Amino acid sequence: MPDDNASQAAKVPGHEHRPTVEEKFWEIEVDYPNDQTYPTKGNSTRIYSYLRLGTANPFDRTATARGDDLASLVTEFVDDTRNRGTGAQAPLTAAERQSESALLHHKGGWRDHSDGNRVSTTRGDSVEVIRGNYRRLVLGRQSDACDGALFDASGGLIQDGDIAPGSVTEIRWVQDTYGGTWRVIEEATKGDTVTRYHGDVDEIFYGNKITTTVGSETPTAAIPAGSAVPRTAKDAAETLGREAWVDEGTTEATVKRANPTIVERTWAEKVESYTGSSKLRVPSIAEEIWAAKKSELVDCSGEVTSETRAGSSTETVTIQGWLKSKNTADVVDEVVDAKSVARSATYAPQVAEFSASANRTSLTISAFHEELTIGVFAEIFLGAKLSMIAGGEVDITLGAKKEINGLGELKTSLTELRTTLNGAWTSLQLKLGIGI
Repeated sequence: MPDDNASQAAKVPGHEHRPTVEEKFWEIEVDYPNDQTYPTKGNSTRIYSYLRLGTANPFDRTATARGDDLASLVTEFVDDTRNRGTGAQAPLTAAERQSESALLHHKGGWRDHSDGNRVSTTRGDSVEVIRGNYRRLVLGRQSDACDGALFDASGGLIQDGDIAPGSVTEIRWVQDTYGGTWRVIEEATKGDTVTRYHGDVDEIFYGNKITTTVGSETPTAAIPAGSAVPRTAKDAAETLGREAWVDEGTTEATVKRANPTIVERTWAEKVESYTGSSKLRVPSIAEEIWAAKKSELVDCSGEVTSETRAGSSTETVTIQGWLKSKNTADVVDEVVDAKSVARSATYAPQVAEFSASANRTSLTISAFHEELTIGVFAEIFLGAKLSMIAGGEVDITLGAKKEINGLGELKTSLTELRTTLNGAWTSLQLKLGIGI
């Protein structure tokens, strides 16, 4: 039936005003029998269901009748203020987009509302073409729009958001080295997550930075099993450092930062890892491990090869207790190939070297070979000794020199040496495996 705002305003309290030509409309309203009220609300609020062709009533955000309270929750689109850059992706300015969205409920068209349920079934096909923008807000039987599920398809881009993990996104146009692209930022605050892939997975990143953070240097209370961890702005700054990152509104007191137990297992036909290449080297690589205890096991049934090439190399090992090194092999080859100088130094209050071999050969080829010992020097040969000098020999002894022949003289000399060494003699006996 045709109507105007003058007659319609009389039906709706708070909407009395003089009509204009632009505010003419047609409205079809369902008249519930006996002025039916909500059967579950326990009040006298009347049920409304209607279809209006033309302009909508002016908004009254405090009115719950006729669905104005719900309509007032959607008055804009994400694209109204989105950074679209310039060019083809930005046909309208932000002011022009906002101006058009401001006419959403006053431009005329189709306005329908139902205080009851709406059920739509289609056995065949359904096609809906929208030249403008589309926005859907599902409150989920509560009234706070921030806790609803939102789907926004505006400006040719789809952006969704709800209180569940991984759905708060920001889309903006970024002019960068790629020639301009849409950047999508997604925040995912998850609880327990299980991901399974059956198939091939390729991951390719091109960008300025990839940061992965596990745990916290300042952990707090443990997280109950199966609970979600809210994300704070501080967490965002520590991990990704994005500007204007969307925060879920949590406070630092509500966040529990517990450090996890990490277990990584890999079974594969082949494992390869490459960092940089000869054509493009990584400018700098830094690795740090801070641990109370560390164990490492490599069990290879075949050959293990290791090769290091560097302009220079410095290795420092600082151990508070024991430093033990053991090599077990059928054949041990150690080669030091120094182009200029080879130096080896040992600083210790006591040094013991032991070699057990059926046959030992030591060869030194040098234009000049010098050995210098400051202090008491003792050499003991238990067995035959062959000394051969091919060339001249100069033996200089500054002090008394004594030659010992036979086991009797050896015991006497060792007794004198024991007196000279005093407390160090017992340690020398243990290391050499001899006794008197």
